[in-house]
Amino acid sequence: MVVFYHIRLSLLGLVPLEVIAIFAKGYLAVDLFFMLSGFVLWYNYADRLRGGGVAAAGDFMWRRIARIWPLHVVILALCGAMIAGLALTGRSLPGYPLAELPLHLLLMQNWGFTGALTWNHPAWSISTELAAYLLFPLTLGLVRWEKVRSVWLLATGAGLMIALYLIYASQGYATLGKGIAQLGLIRCLIEFAAGNLLCILWQRWRDLPKAGFHAALACTGIVAAGFWLKLPETAFAPIAFATGLMALALDRGSVARALGGRVLLYFGEISYSTYLVHRVLFILCKFVLVDATLQIGGGGLALYFAALGLASVALYHLVEKPAQRWMNRHRPRLPKPASAVPAEYPQLRRRRAWFMIAPANSREEMTMQIAELLPRVGEVLGTTEWKQIDQSRIDMFADATDDHQFIHVDAERAKETPFGQTIAHGFLTLSLLAPLVNEGCPQVDVSMTVNYGLNKVRFLAPVKSGKRVRGHFKLTGLEEKRPGQWQQTLEVTIEIEGEDKPALIAEWILMQFA
Repeated sequence: MVVFYHIRLSLLGLVPLEVIAIFAKGYLAVDLFFMLSGFVLWYNYADRLRGGGVAAAGDFMWRRIARIWPLHVVILALCGAMIAGLALTGRSLPGYPLAELPLHLLLMQNWGFTGALTWNHPAWSISTELAAYLLFPLTLGLVRWEKVRSVWLLATGAGLMIALYLIYASQGYATLGKGIAQLGLIRCLIEFAAGNLLCILWQRWRDLPKAGFHAALACTGIVAAGFWLKLPETAFAPIAFATGLMALALDRGSVARALGGRVLLYFGEISYSTYLVHRVLFILCKFVLVDATLQIGGGGLALYFAALGLASVALYHLVEKPAQRWMNRHRPRLPKPASAVPAEYPQLRRRRAWFMIAPANSREEMTMQIAELLPRVGEVLGTTEWKQIDQSRIDMFADATDDHQFIHVDAERAKETPFGQTIAHGFLTLSLLAPLVNEGCPQVDVSMTVNYGLNKVRFLAPVKSGKRVRGHFKLTGLEEKRPGQWQQTLEVTIEIEGEDKPALIAEWILMQFA
């Protein structure tokens, strides 16, 4: 939508005005991004930042800069080359003041130092995001937000939404797309904080029945009320985004499966490249594609999107990810707090059992060094194929564990239970993590992998005999505890084929030795 927002005025002869009006609201996608960013970063980093001190905060900031800065600098260089090329032909293009270039290089251009958007306009949002990253560790230290009651979290969120509305109203603005140079920073900080609160509430509500439906209903009601009462966008759009994001996060049905498809996931991966390059690429394309009326036409639009797709893929694979990996491999090492001791030391504050789950070189093909996974922290690593849980497997597990409860092994008696048939042991499902991780995660060059334990595990739905399950693995943490010893944290979801609710979710910790 942001792409269409920036090119909409060149599509007047191609699409109806009603569609142009929808494209004119494309800037709202940035508000959803701010909230989603706050949600994801709280989920991935809150615990680590709170317990890791200055070292964890420094590592967090380095990773975020590695994520957003290299591609930003490349796009700035592209803008500079474009301006230089125009100058050589005797032409100029306003909006690229050299005096502001240092602010752009430092990603400080939208911190209130300038009065208008210049250079690569979309980069204003990553400038404000950088400010949110800087404040994030401080926010964690102010209050133990996880201990705050849900009603007060909701009240805090409502206060943030009211404050956002009043700030815009005080400037005479009824839409969020106004006054970006002046209000973009506060807009980002408020919505990022709202995303933090949403994540905390989601962690509390995700196991509640019909929670996603209620959130979706609330979102629908807010949108309907906003249009019915003709409220200003600033009064209801952020609240609608918050409830809509919560509904999507809580959903485990067809919508979640569709959004988790490989194609959409890949589009999500390259979306940052698309976002940063689309405007400057459109400016370049306009020199050859627009007609005398400044309209691009159907053929020109197709060529532009083809060029944008190719540029996005190329920038992602050749610039964004390689630069991110390089910076993460060369990040500065800050001293860790005294409590962050290696796992095998007896003075470890929280004891966990160790069980070896994979011998050295258990897979013939080792595809990557473990440090190469660092840029993928916070990303989904993979999903396995379906594995059938038949009665013979259940019976063998019962024999191995001496757990012969009738709901697992007696088909006739199990028919009389709410399950209607025998079900797998919860620990049988949990034990599948060991074989599934080798299939669902990239293979790394380590001498051995050791099971370090589980931070949490929840059994959400029974696996009936004959059903098929699969594992879904997300990397939420990777830290080198000492040279050659890496602690990896995975969020694991075991899905049941044909069912909305997963069998279990777990936060699993592995120790790997290079």
